[in-house]
Formats: sequence, C-alpha cells, structure tokens
Amino acid sequence: MRSSRSWLDFAHRANGTGTASSICPRCYVTLATSTLESDLQRAETAHSCDPKQLRTFQSTHRPPFRSTWQQARQLNRIA
Repeated sequence: MRSSRSWLDFAHRANGTGTASSICPRCYVTLATSTLESDLQRAETAHSCDPKQLRTFQSTHRPPFRSTWQQARQLNRIA
C-alpha cells in the first residue's frame, strides 16, 4: 500500500512500453520508470529534490497568473 505522501505528491505517467514513470511535482524530475509500482514507491520514498536544481527551476518556470498577463499587456502598450 502506498504512503499518503507518495499517493498525493507524485504523478505517474503511463508509457507506451507498458511501464510507468514517477514524476516529482516540485522539481519535475522523472524518479523511476518501471513495470512494478513497488519500484516507483521506493524511488518516491528515497527522493529529495536537489536544492540547487529546484532553485534554478523555480526561478525560470513561473506559472502564468492573471496578474502577470496584465503586466505583460501593460508592457506591450508601452513598447
């Protein structure tokens, strides 16, 4: 049985080869690819995001919130 953390936190992607991949929702690293869910769960339990990689990702990938869309429109009017 999965722990509540891995059940809620990690996304699983089905691959065309009959395997599934586990993906971290914070750093978007593919943790493991396997046909066995127990392999995915082990990788999820052992995973910790690399702080340097996480800072880089968060500084370059920001979600497009409505306020940023409005700011972009204002900048386009100025240019």
